Amino acid sequence: MVEYAVQGEPDKVAAFGLDMAPSTVANPLRRAMAKLGLTDRAQLIRTYAAIVRR
Repeated sequence: MVEYAVQGEPDKVAAFGLDMAPSTVANPLRRAMAKLGLTDRAQLIRTYAAIVRR
């Protein structure tokens, strides 16, 4: 799910690719962002990039 978000894909595209409902994609992303203290997808992308570069 995060990789779709990082690529800039909307929830509907991620849901189609993962064979899920869009809400099934949006809710876990929102919860993960909240746990990480992130407020938007741009922060998610920067955080993901920092982790992957390690």
